Amino acid sequence: MMKQREMSAYEYAQVNNFIYRLYKKYGKGLEYEECRSIGFLEYVEVRRQYGDEYNSEYLWFYAAKRIINAFGEARRVRNERIHLEARLSLNQCIGESKEPVYTFLPTKRNNFDRSVCLWCDLKKFEKKDYQLLRGLYWGADDWELIDWLRISTNEYFERKCILKENLQEYLVEWM
Repeated sequence: MMKQREMSAYEYAQVNNFIYRLYKKYGKGLEYEECRSIGFLEYVEVRRQYGDEYNSEYLWFYAAKRIINAFGEARRVRNERIHLEARLSLNQCIGESKEPVYTFLPTKRNNFDRSVCLWCDLKKFEKKDYQLLRGLYWGADDWELIDWLRISTNEYFERKCILKENLQEYLVEWM
């Protein structure tokens, strides 16, 4: 078995840049450091499989393919860890109620009066909070909402927590 050579500083910089570009395009929702580690592991494995040919076109092609698949697998594993009873889930019950929060949000076939009252009351929230609720209602992804609202990730999740508290207070008053 042939011993694998070490990576030169130039190759390391090239791989690092390569992984960063793949992360920007395919790593949404994942931590960069985790993706960077995954990317380097996949690159080294591909380099070992394809005979250590650094400048080979195939090496970069297969490395990109393996890294993108590894990002997808990391995202799948992460999503499995986030289950329905997460802190921000609308699937949990509030107080003495036996019904989950999402049952009070209107659907297209829900009671019209109840729907109109809810959305009229929700318009009293701050403009960005109301837009956030509308986006969540229509099924937008967290990252789509962050881009649409033009806010930071921290601000987005803080607003989501505040909205959860406000909706809980609203439900207590409404019941």
